[in-house]
Amino acid sequence: MTTLTRRLDLYQLYLSRAIAALIGICALSVFLYIVFLMLAVGHTAGRTAARDNVDSLTVEVSALETSYLRDMEKLTPTLATELGFVRPVDVTPVYAQDTRAPLSLQ
Repeated sequence: MTTLTRRLDLYQLYLSRAIAALIGICALSVFLYIVFLMLAVGHTAGRTAARDNVDSLTVEVSALETSYLRDMEKLTPTLATELGFVRPVDVTPVYAQDTRAPLSLQ
């Protein structure tokens, strides 16, 4: 009987350790699930905020484009002469050359 009780004690020891390990694994899994869920929610909230910012910027850019086009329609040669712009009489092209030495490994 002593060997049987030793075996039962040994099994009881292994069983309690196995149950403790499984409980630890389950607790860790639940903790990691909550952490990753919160990260996903935060990421989704960030994407939503970014989309709202993009939408507001799109509206602002559209308004600026509209005002630019409206101002460009108002700009005519007669308005330009009224504002003081004159046609150039003598146009001389200027060519710029790059006199810097290129990079080399020497």
